[in-house]
Amino acid sequence: MSLQQAIDAPAFHTDHLIGSFYPRRTRLGVVRIEDRFPREIIDQLRGRGHLVEVAESWELGRTCVVGRGPDARSLFAAANPRGMHAYAAGR
Repeated sequence: MSLQQAIDAPAFHTDHLIGSFYPRRTRLGVVRIEDRFPREIIDQLRGRGHLVEVAESWELGRTCVVGRGPDARSLFAAANPRGMHAYAAGR
């Protein structure tokens, strides 16, 4: 995948581990997954004992990426459309 394809892919995250930001909450066994995942995946996660919360499309994640090409002169960037406040730019 390109950087942009990876960022645009359906997202998920877990609240099982201690959160990085205050109040550092933990919700054991909880997985939040966007509704763009196939229903079979969501059902399989539930079948394995996960507490699955289905989020709206494009709701989870806020990722921006910048990288250099193999020649160290090219820049590549990708921005997340979720939340509509990220841009990919370089000089």
